[in-house]
Amino acid sequence: MDLSMEQNKYAIFAPAVQPDYAKLAIPRAIKTDRLPQGVKPQDLNFLRRPNPLFTIKATLASAATFDGQPPPTMLDRSVRASDSVVIVDSGGFSLINNNGNLALTDETRLRFLRWQECWGDVGMTLDVPLKAIDVPQSGFTTFKECLNTTVQNLTFIVKHRDRSSPLRLLNVLQGRTPKEADQWYDAVKSFPFEGWAVGGVLKLDLYGVIRRILIMLEEGRLTSSTAWLHFLGVESPRMAVVLTALKQALQEILPTMEITFDAATPFTSFARGAGQAVLGLRLDAERFNFQRHTLQDLSSLDPSTPLPLHSPLADRLTVGMVRGNDTGWGRKLDGLGMVMVKHHNVYATVMGLLLANRHVLHTDVNHAIVPYDVMAVVKAVHSIFKETDRKGELERRKMTLRKLMPGEQLSSDDQNDVDR
Repeated sequence: MDLSMEQNKYAIFAPAVQPDYAKLAIPRAIKTDRLPQGVKPQDLNFLRRPNPLFTIKATLASAATFDGQPPPTMLDRSVRASDSVVIVDSGGFSLINNNGNLALTDETRLRFLRWQECWGDVGMTLDVPLKAIDVPQSGFTTFKECLNTTVQNLTFIVKHRDRSSPLRLLNVLQGRTPKEADQWYDAVKSFPFEGWAVGGVLKLDLYGVIRRILIMLEEGRLTSSTAWLHFLGVESPRMAVVLTALKQALQEILPTMEITFDAATPFTSFARGAGQAVLGLRLDAERFNFQRHTLQDLSSLDPSTPLPLHSPLADRLTVGMVRGNDTGWGRKLDGLGMVMVKHHNVYATVMGLLLANRHVLHTDVNHAIVPYDVMAVVKAVHSIFKETDRKGELERRKMTLRKLMPGEQLSSDDQNDVDR
């Protein structure tokens, strides 16, 4: 099953794969007696084509989490489809949470950059996320420190990047307030990279994101050579369909425009010993989100019991295939069992996002499934880019756009002094 062609129509989700998974999804990495009949270890590589399970377009991997991991892994170009996309994060977020294990030195900068160039097709430049200010062990306490170090990183990358590498680098934008977002953009916009990424709380502010896009179009910073936008740490079906609307609207201006987004949830939501499996998209206007199921202790279940999950792999799995040896605390999923459920999670997440986009296309029929506020934002995005006076239309649609902001809100400038 090849899902990549349909993904190409929408904003593309890239699950953030973890090293423990990536090193097992290759030939001879797993004893086949633990897998369903006819399934091989390399079939777990969802970037591979042909694949009897499924193929998707993209994945994301972080330089920090893969640092020191010996090849081969499923990221190797020889074991994935030629048109697949490996997005390589710079590891900035991991560096600020490293408890002193990784120092931001020129040696680290160069090592991460070379790793990105070796394995990636698209990559984020190394920034210092503003979340570092709230992490005591990061060593960063002010906006200026984060921005100044990011500019130093960008200067280093421009000087040392391998020009023969096909890696497309995206300039990361940050900002907790409109004023911070402007200052960050003004400081980094002149660096010669090939696209843009949006991180932190900035990505949740659709008004601020579109305002920035209009400025970049006006200044010639978003052109056919920089027509790639990536949104870091996004998985919500609500945001996914809005990003699709943004991609479609921008393709009327820049036909080569691509928008991608990532989240590690399909992997990280399933912790060792227990965890959450994705069931799929919840189809009601109140909960336009993912439905999940927690797999509990499997001790009491017959080994032949099917798992309560639906995907090309999960349909073939039984309790006996995913649970490990009895530890005295019950028989729960072992490492390989979790890898197989994570494979299911990737499929269920990608299919859920595709289904969300399909329902938006058929909203006249399925008006009870897609929430009103989501459709209002989708229509607002298209309206803004169709108007001659785009900035004026943006202001008229400001309240509509900000109604969709989930969770953490972007602070107003008077609440957060950027010079603190």
